Amino acid sequence: MNDDYLIDFDIQNPMPFQPLQHMLVYLQYGLLLISFHITLGFYFNYITESLGFILIYLGLRMVREAHPYFKSAYMLSVARLIIHIISYACLCIPHYSSDLFVGVSFCLHFVMIIMIYMALKEIVYDNTNNKTFIVCYVVMQVCGILGTFMTDSLEQVALIIIFIVFFIKMWKSLNKLKKDILDYQYQVKLSPIKLKKRWIFIGYTAIMILCLFITFCFIVMTRYEIQGEEYTIDNDNMTLVDELKKKETIDHITIQYSYQIYEKDDLLFHCLEYELLDVPQLTYMVKTKFLHLYSERSIEPVTYLHQWIGIDDHQHYQTVEEDIYQTGWFGGQNWKETKAYVNPLDSHIKGAVYFVGQKDKLATFEFVIGLKSTFQFPYQENVDYGLRLSFSHFLNKDGIEAYETTKFVEG
Repeated sequence: MNDDYLIDFDIQNPMPFQPLQHMLVYLQYGLLLISFHITLGFYFNYITESLGFILIYLGLRMVREAHPYFKSAYMLSVARLIIHIISYACLCIPHYSSDLFVGVSFCLHFVMIIMIYMALKEIVYDNTNNKTFIVCYVVMQVCGILGTFMTDSLEQVALIIIFIVFFIKMWKSLNKLKKDILDYQYQVKLSPIKLKKRWIFIGYTAIMILCLFITFCFIVMTRYEIQGEEYTIDNDNMTLVDELKKKETIDHITIQYSYQIYEKDDLLFHCLEYELLDVPQLTYMVKTKFLHLYSERSIEPVTYLHQWIGIDDHQHYQTVEEDIYQTGWFGGQNWKETKAYVNPLDSHIKGAVYFVGQKDKLATFEFVIGLKSTFQFPYQENVDYGLRLSFSHFLNKDGIEAYETTKFVEG
């Protein structure tokens, strides 16, 4: 205990406001809100976590000038709150990875709690409850770290139980610390609470710059335009056996496409080129799905070759392809899903898909073009709406038939 950080007081007339006690109250409820994430809808877990960090910041702000360790903890709480705001803003951006933010935030928060412990160690006389507080906190953090590596459900439940037990023990130790502060009247200097005008101006300016920065990053990160090599079928060595060109407008979405089939060595090479005209503004993601529909048990699946999404035949966006298999009551279906982040300011999008199938076999497939233009928190990869094109082809009978083009809206 170090009396240098305590101020004189009249034991018969104690001061009505105890900064140290109020700081511990804010710390208790702040740790409660950030330690347990409960999802109840309407961004409940994000709101409670933010309130937790704000409470810890406000609590340390009352005692920041009472001790150098409190000053350090206060500065760390400010940095932690800024990183928290930036991480939430980045949740709206594609390609967001939380690993860096989580690692830095964890380190800052851990050191901040250590600073609070060191300050209380030099202020209070009996350090037993303070030691219990820091030991319980360290055990809780170890449980949280181990939980990220545990895959067994029983082990995870055991860690959660241990976490809750030590949280309750930590809560009780903080209650005893508050009681000691009242009983022994540990009175520290109350730091100025009112902010100066220049800091308010700096805060508002920083928030505006942050919003502009996030908007800029969003546009930049979604504009993955690259110079791609043009992928075409070697028409010189193939025979065009069928072709279908069509232009349709469905609910203000206009698409024109060309479906060509070439023959070579008893194989049919299919080429579907499409162009979306008057794409809704701020459309920043296109996700396509190529699905081969099985009409006969003897038909082998078609072989997927290539797909591109871009502005024209030469400027292609960087795409991410994924093979997806979904099981059902009567078997399963697999499809090729392709995603591209496009320039939100472009008014049209072009693309093509190439695949090969057997000759004289029924080829029935579905091609889905999904668009995303809404901003979500947190960011999600689902599309808002799009077009579903269905085709069938039987060379010796009906030729190409575009039997359905419909618009869909995701729920």
